[in-house]
Amino acid sequence: GITWLQDGTNLPMDIRRIAYNGDTYVAVGSSGYYYSNDLKTWITPDTKITGQIYWVDWNGTYFVMGARPISGSTVNIIYSTDGKNWTASDNTQITGTVHGISSISY
Repeated sequence: GITWLQDGTNLPMDIRRIAYNGDTYVAVGSSGYYYSNDLKTWITPDTKITGQIYWVDWNGTYFVMGARPISGSTVNIIYSTDGKNWTASDNTQITGTVHGISSISY
């Protein structure tokens, strides 16, 4: 954390948060998410989740994203085991934007 290098990679969005599971980094921000295994090459997902994503966290089992409801739906919590394939949570009781999530696993 003392010396930082810039590799010239520019993601096409404002980054809000990056989470890491020991293999994959997931960056979320103003226009969806990207993933990387080395912090240099960022991959645009085939099934890109679009929209404002405010938070991502890794809890030892899942990446969890908090977002503005995706694509006009009521889905605002999304989870993944690998950071590449995502499932919408059944969270219809939460109707607003999720700005933060703290994930804990036991």
